[in-house]
Amino acid sequence: MHPKSHLIILLCLFAPLAAAEEGQPALMRQAAQALAAGDAQRAAGLYEQAATQYGESAEAEVGMVRAHLQAGAFREALSFAYLVAGEHAESAAAAAQLAYIEDRHGQTERALARLKQAALMFKDDPFLLATRAEILIDRGAAARAANELDAWFSNHQPSTALYLLRARAALAAGDRAGSVTWQNRAALQPASATMQANPLRPIPSMEPFALAVDAQWNAGSGAIIDEGRRVLTLARIVDGAKGGIWVRNGLGKLRRAQVEALQAQEGIAVLRLDQAYTISTPLGAELLLAPAPGRACLVMGYALAENPEPAYPALSAGLVFRAVSPNALQTTIAQSAGFSGAPVFDAHGRWLGLSLGASGQLLRAASFRALLPKERDVAAKSKPAEHTSFEELYERFMPTVVQVIAVR
Repeated sequence: MHPKSHLIILLCLFAPLAAAEEGQPALMRQAAQALAAGDAQRAAGLYEQAATQYGESAEAEVGMVRAHLQAGAFREALSFAYLVAGEHAESAAAAAQLAYIEDRHGQTERALARLKQAALMFKDDPFLLATRAEILIDRGAAARAANELDAWFSNHQPSTALYLLRARAALAAGDRAGSVTWQNRAALQPASATMQANPLRPIPSMEPFALAVDAQWNAGSGAIIDEGRRVLTLARIVDGAKGGIWVRNGLGKLRRAQVEALQAQEGIAVLRLDQAYTISTPLGAELLLAPAPGRACLVMGYALAENPEPAYPALSAGLVFRAVSPNALQTTIAQSAGFSGAPVFDAHGRWLGLSLGASGQLLRAASFRALLPKERDVAAKSKPAEHTSFEELYERFMPTVVQVIAVR
C-alpha cells in the first residue's frame, strides 16, 4: 500500500477524535453560558450531549447535576450526584458537588465526612476546599473557613473563585471592608475559560443585581404567599429600606418588592411583588399547624444576612422546645441571622411559624394567620403529604422560600 494511503487512513481514523476534543469544550462553554443565562433546561441538554458523545465526561455530568439543581429538580440532582460520584471516583469535583447537595437538605455531618474522606485522595483540591468553605460559612463557622482558605492561598496560585469565597467568609464574619478587599483581588485576576465552564462555587447564576461598594443593606429570609404575589417576612428586615427591596427565590429568580402592610405588634411585614412568581406550592392557611413542644421541626432559609449574592437555601432540623412568650417558641435548631423570616415546618411540610433568626426561636403561625389567603382561595394541591422525606420537602419549598434584601 502506498504511504500516502496509510496517511489518509490514519487521518480518517483520528479526525473524529480531534473533532471530539474540539467539540466537547465548545459544548461545555455553550452549556455554561446557558446556565449563566438562567436556561437550566438547555444547559442540562448540552451537558448531556457532551457527556454521551465524548465518553461520559465527569465534567459534563457534574454540569448536568448543577443544571438540575438550578432548575429546581432537587431530588433528580441528588440522585444523579450520587451516581456521578460513584462512577467517577477519580473526580474531586463530583465528590464535592455531592457533599454540597447533601448539606443543603440538612445532612451536614455526612457532607463534611465525605469531604474529609475525599481529601485523603485529592490533597489540597480546590473543589473540596471551596465546598467545605461554603458549608462552614453557612453553618456558622466563617472564621474557620477563612483560616482554611488563607492557608491554601499561601501555597497555591491565585484563584478568582476562591477569592470571592474568601470575600463571602469576611462578610459572614461582619468584616465588610475585608470583603471589599478580597473582591478587588478577585477582579484583578485574568478570566479563565476553564473556570467559566466548570466553576468551583455551586451557586445559582441567575439574575444578579449590583450593589454599590458602599451600600448598606439588611437581609433575611421570607416565604411566598398568595399564589406567588406576596411575601411574608419580618418587619425588622425591611425597616428603613429607602434604597429598594428585592426578593430572590431558590431558583435564583429576582423580583422587586415594596412593603404593603406591617403588623407592628408581632413584627411581621407583607411585601407586594412587582411580578408574581410561578409556584406549585403556595403557602396558605390550610397548611398552618400549631407548634407543640417535642414536635420535630425544620427551617429552610438563607444563612447569611451579610451577603446579598445568589445562594441556595439551607435546611436545618431540630425540635420545638418550649414557649418563651405568647407568640414565640424556642427550638433546638442552630440558625444564623440570615434565617430570620424563614418558614419553619414540621416533618410533613405543615407550616409552624417564622424563624426569629440566631436565637433559634420561631414566631407562632397563629400570629400571621389573618394575613394569609383564605382556604377557599388556595388550591387543593397545597395539602401536606402523609410521608415526606427531607429531599421532597427541599424540592417542594425551594421555589417558595426567598432571600429578602432591603437596601438602606
